[in-house]
Amino acid sequence: MSAKMPAASRAALIAFLLVAIGSCIGGHLRFLIGVPVTVAGLVAACVAARRAREPRSERSRDAVYVLLSVMAAVGVAAPSPEGSIWYEILYRAHPAIGLVTIGILAAGPVRWRRRAVWTTVSTAVLLAALAPLAVPNPRIDVWNWMQTCGRALLHGVHPYTVQAPNVTAGAWDFGSTPTVMPYMPLVIVAAAPWIAVLGDCRFELAVCLPITIVLLRAAGRRLRVDHWLIDAVTLAWVLHPRATLMVIKGYQEPLLVVVLALFVYLAARDEDGYGEAIAFFLLPALKQYVVAPVLIYAAMRRRRPWAIVIGAAVAAATIVPFVVWNARATIDGMSYLMRVPIGFRADSDSLSALAAQVFDIHSGRALGVAAQLMAGAAAWALLRRQALGGLLLASALSLLASFLLATQAFFNYYYFAGALLLCTSLVLARPEPRPA
Repeated sequence: MSAKMPAASRAALIAFLLVAIGSCIGGHLRFLIGVPVTVAGLVAACVAARRAREPRSERSRDAVYVLLSVMAAVGVAAPSPEGSIWYEILYRAHPAIGLVTIGILAAGPVRWRRRAVWTTVSTAVLLAALAPLAVPNPRIDVWNWMQTCGRALLHGVHPYTVQAPNVTAGAWDFGSTPTVMPYMPLVIVAAAPWIAVLGDCRFELAVCLPITIVLLRAAGRRLRVDHWLIDAVTLAWVLHPRATLMVIKGYQEPLLVVVLALFVYLAARDEDGYGEAIAFFLLPALKQYVVAPVLIYAAMRRRRPWAIVIGAAVAAATIVPFVVWNARATIDGMSYLMRVPIGFRADSDSLSALAAQVFDIHSGRALGVAAQLMAGAAAWALLRRQALGGLLLASALSLLASFLLATQAFFNYYYFAGALLLCTSLVLARPEPRPA
């Protein structure tokens, strides 16, 4: 008989794997395979929500091994990172090593399983750490804006008053060229020390990976989760096909994920505590799209209302100094992606982009916002009694619904939504309390 795991936890882990696989399949296969597989991930997350409300049961781990292997294979076949040849070799070797580790995870002894998992973790961390050196000048506006605004802050210049050069030189036209930093102040503050010391904000993103792994594993131990699942979650995270590309491009989602992992660890120690509230409210202070999750959190965490107040106050404190410094520039920057008529991205990993390709139907940004709020409300109604696991799963469902119907949604968005599902799997696997 094959080994088993809690059914709700299994469904959440499968949801993560499907979302990771689907959101990392691009090019001409994006709408043929990628988006449908991502939608299947949303369906699996809905299954996890149903099973979380049912009496505890167990299911086979076999599907997890299969999907882990598929995800590693996607990593092997991923597009080139456009770095040096030596980095290309390491880039391909990491998921290949992962395939061997998956086999050991499925059938190997515990001692060899641990060695294999930590070997795969080591190659993932090495890939992330070397990314800024292997690809020193990525042609992407995200990294260029972070570098420009981080240096401005270090020189005492308001980061929302400077203009970053257009590194693409007009090679791509997405309907609007940013005229102001379109991200939150906290990401600039977090990046500035790394720019000052090492010259590149991406080293900060690279460090996020090992910190995330340490926090997730520590949270799993505090939740008294089976050691196999802790290893499986670790392996699933480090084998994400675009994890290294996240660092190469300078996307800020790894920072969100490390804060999320901190939240789960703190919640495992003291649910409804002040520390976890501060960590969760820092999420929207890092990225504007985290809206419904904080509303769900406020609705589900009522035993210590002052924790919510303090968490919100800390998040506000990351913005207020910049508003006092230059209110108009700060607000223009933070609201840029919501107020500027950015062109519809036909290359989005979303059903909206698929509908545009097939039926020539172009939806507006309001659809994605409405989907997040409506899906969040429905998920909260279903999962409000499921404590920490319900909060994480409801948050994931709200964001997945939003991204799938958004005019712009890419693998970095799903990277964070996937992290929520992975944390959900860990939390839903904790043993039920023994009757007194």
